[in-house]
Amino acid sequence: MRFKQSFERLQTKAPLNFIPLTDESVYQAYSFLTQEEAQKTLHLVDENLNVLKGPEAIEYLLKNHPHSEPFLWLIETESGKKAVDYFYKKANSLREAIKAHCPGCP
Repeated sequence: MRFKQSFERLQTKAPLNFIPLTDESVYQAYSFLTQEEAQKTLHLVDENLNVLKGPEAIEYLLKNHPHSEPFLWLIETESGKKAVDYFYKKANSLREAIKAHCPGCP
């Protein structure tokens, strides 16, 4: 949630539109998405309708965040990719823990 809020506050190179998982119109507009899959992992649909999931979505967001520009070269390294993957896995573990305590939460 905080990660999402920081992106909402800042201008990004690519426009971002955050849509709740519970918004049924998403699955009608993007028939290649399912709510069940979207609840399992972060999904990002780019301007070319490519679906990025998990760490790939985080990497896309970082690359399009203006304040991360001086550090983008780090993301391209093997250790940088591992760090992005680790960040995603930790954030996803936290999301799963919260979901476990609140079964009705998306």
